[in-house]
Amino acid sequence: MNWTLRPYPYLYECQRRYGDAFTLRLHALGDVVMLADPRDVESVFRMDPDHGRTGEANALMTPIVGADSLFVLDGEQHRRRRAEMRSSLTTRPRIDPQAVARLTREELPEDGGVVEVTELFRWLAMRLIGYRVLGTDDPDLLRVFFARLHGVTGSLSSLAAFFPVLQRERGVASPGYWFQRRIAALDSVLSETVVKAAQEPRTSCVGARMAAARGEAWSDVRGADGFRDDLITLIAAGDDTVASALSWALFWVARTPRVAERIINGDDGVDRGATPEHMAGSGYLEAVCAEALRITPVVDIVSRKTTVPVTIQGFDIPVGSLLSPAIYLVHRRPQVYDTPDVFRPERFLEGKFRPSEYFPFGGGSRRCIGAALAIAEMKTVLGTIVGRYEVRPASIADTSIRYSRRNVTVSPGKFRVQLTPRRP
Repeated sequence: MNWTLRPYPYLYECQRRYGDAFTLRLHALGDVVMLADPRDVESVFRMDPDHGRTGEANALMTPIVGADSLFVLDGEQHRRRRAEMRSSLTTRPRIDPQAVARLTREELPEDGGVVEVTELFRWLAMRLIGYRVLGTDDPDLLRVFFARLHGVTGSLSSLAAFFPVLQRERGVASPGYWFQRRIAALDSVLSETVVKAAQEPRTSCVGARMAAARGEAWSDVRGADGFRDDLITLIAAGDDTVASALSWALFWVARTPRVAERIINGDDGVDRGATPEHMAGSGYLEAVCAEALRITPVVDIVSRKTTVPVTIQGFDIPVGSLLSPAIYLVHRRPQVYDTPDVFRPERFLEGKFRPSEYFPFGGGSRRCIGAALAIAEMKTVLGTIVGRYEVRPASIADTSIRYSRRNVTVSPGKFRVQLTPRRP
């Protein structure tokens, strides 16, 4: 329950008590060996994929994302599916900055005011993922899908994701009965949304490109083998993660006035007149996003399930254990980051960090294929907001760091900001 409800403080307490390698014996996952030393992280990322299987480590996600999801595949199946999905994602440009800026402006109050950030970004992330993956940003079309998706991936469903016993159907009174029906409802509304989106003239979305590459009709979600699972994977990977990352970024900018000032008035500032293309190209905005993902990563661990005995720091790790680089602990490591508890984007302009020292998107052969796209999107959204408004916490309470687990992501607890329109 500590790991579920207060993940980062709990991991820090364990590291302080036990050191850079310690085991959590978790009801849902089994033995999870947490690693906080970059040298150990590097050895995990360099493991033979057949000796450390990420798909098996992610098996708990199968009821939601499906058995053909990239998240739960290993070996040749994973390599082939990853190549297919990468080809659909890595088009140029990665995002349409004008569309991202437009959608962001549509969700903001023109005259400013107090905004609840986590709710704002959950809905904006859905419109962005709808535009990019499904080919529609129609609020009416996406609102039902949004409700069904968060009925499966929201905070309450996190318990079902981490405790398999809650996924089993034992009659109408059991949690598993309703968990399975929420997934069925999500699949149904996904099909309906795709059919309607396919009727719109814009057909360059990721889903349409994936369907074309397989020789399938874009409107037939169930037609191609694993196509439903691919869509859900892309949506799940770009929904809560982007929403949480944007929430953390705005949280830190609101708490750190000098950062907001430099975003506006720095060498590559993004004032109210800046174009979306300028925002997407801003080096300082990219550093702000990188620092937000360092100090409060949206995923707490990445894991490999061992199929052979492994030795870490003199400890013999048995077969079937999860080797889990702890992103939060490595990102807060004082031997790597000076003043690690301070939000200081400049550190990403002053030098580079090794893949075993900074890995908010995972690492090795399983690094997120949408990482560059997510950063580009974050920069445009954040630049649009800070360029148009002065942003500050709505109250003292809104400066407190509070964690909220949403399935496999860690987002801030609800907080509000005061948006004051900047003068033209």
